[in-house]
Amino acid sequence: MAQIGFGSTLEVSDATETTVSASVSPITIGELIAVLPPQVTKDIIDTTHMGSANTAREFIAGLIDYGEASFEINYNPNDTTDAELQTIELERLWREYQITFTKPDASQVTCTFKAIMTRVERNTPMDDKATASITLKVTGAPAWADVA
Repeated sequence: MAQIGFGSTLEVSDATETTVSASVSPITIGELIAVLPPQVTKDIIDTTHMGSANTAREFIAGLIDYGEASFEINYNPNDTTDAELQTIELERLWREYQITFTKPDASQVTCTFKAIMTRVERNTPMDDKATASITLKVTGAPAWADVA
């Protein structure tokens, strides 16, 4: 059954790879409009050799790359979310992010991952709402879990 994304949330840990994550609390990203969780791609390695059957190429799967995650928010330069983004976008460290999705039965599932913020694009059109699009490069594998 299809569903809308309403009710989804995004939090970012105040911890970085140089701090202890147990001693900090997450920051909720305000006015979330859209969120795209990490996407899986696999390297494909060509293992074709001179004796490959039927002169056909042969392949094996290589490393998995969880690519990028992204989100879009209503942009307000006076908001605490923008102040946090300004700090994070200048860091050269990963942070932990958690997306929470609400299922049709009101239960939830989370996607938790570490990522480096690679791009913040603020857009302030003359006749529409101001938005910001943020791109994250995922490092390692995300963890998906049902919330009890």
